[in-house]
Amino acid sequence: FRHMMQAQSTFLFETPTFSVTRQAKAVFEDLLARKVDVQVFTNSLESSDSLPLSVGNYEIRKWAKRGVKAYVHFHGEPDGITDPADKKQNRFMVHSKAFVIDDRDVMVGSYNLDSRSENINAEMAVLCVGNANLAKVMTDSIRERLRPDAELTSRRVYFKDASLARRLLFYPLLPLFKIFKYEL
Repeated sequence: FRHMMQAQSTFLFETPTFSVTRQAKAVFEDLLARKVDVQVFTNSLESSDSLPLSVGNYEIRKWAKRGVKAYVHFHGEPDGITDPADKKQNRFMVHSKAFVIDDRDVMVGSYNLDSRSENINAEMAVLCVGNANLAKVMTDSIRERLRPDAELTSRRVYFKDASLARRLLFYPLLPLFKIFKYEL
């Protein structure tokens, strides 16, 4: 978190889960207060393979209202997947955990932005400081998946393409997530 707080102009973050812990909340509040351009790319309700984590990701709406540019991945296959068996058998979603700070620093690792990664799991990350070339490659990689219609401007965007079953199960899980948020 210390390095995240050093961002001066941009913070681009890709994560499968966006369930902000108390410590991460302080970081995001600080970044927004300092007018850092914060962009997050995560899963939508339909693209995640875990319905409870999808409920947690719904919190990103609050952060979008506070100034985070939030983008969600819709369920569907990425470009280049040609094998029909791969398309039928796999759920394509955001799974990488990476951030780029100020177009110069890059972190890639196993850390999800959630309480399990912060308090329970043994996570790791590689941080490369001051490498503008690597930062550009990572930024380009993330940005090529950010579709304009995927910017989280309304609740409708988060639910896009979600099955009726997922939508119906979402609402009963929401209060439970709020109660057990830091325990998932």
